Amino acid sequence: MSIIPPIVTDADRKWALEKCPPWMRMESSAGHDEIEDNGEWLDGDSRLSKPEAPSWSDFVAEQIERFEKFYSGEYKTRAEWSALWRKGWWPKANPERRYPKSAPKTKIPFFRAGTPEFSRSLGVATDAERSMWLRHKVAHFMPDDIRLSEVRGGDE
Repeated sequence: MSIIPPIVTDADRKWALEKCPPWMRMESSAGHDEIEDNGEWLDGDSRLSKPEAPSWSDFVAEQIERFEKFYSGEYKTRAEWSALWRKGWWPKANPERRYPKSAPKTKIPFFRAGTPEFSRSLGVATDAERSMWLRHKVAHFMPDDIRLSEVRGGDE
């Protein structure tokens, strides 16, 4: 086993590329120096054209560069670097933070005081949540909270 400086192998890069979310595009814009002639004016109003989805390939390449720069000067085996990339670095790489205007908006379910859902929310709340919700007169949940089906009356 050889000890090497930080590296993201091609296998780890391909693994990350397979994680492309549906709101991003796979092809890379890197290396495209020529302007594509689509018949529009070059100095036209950019607000009229639909913005292109961010490149997943570019995001992955950016994360690789950041990873290798962050761990510069450290030495580990290939297996250790791979595990650190996949289990430590990659779960924290958030394309929604990097491209907030392109990412799909997440709707946070909330229920105002006085509604039946608010009352059911208090029934499934932790002590801290109940206290906060009663003080602010609104209950809110993460979109994937398993308690939501019970709060909404099992209509999901």
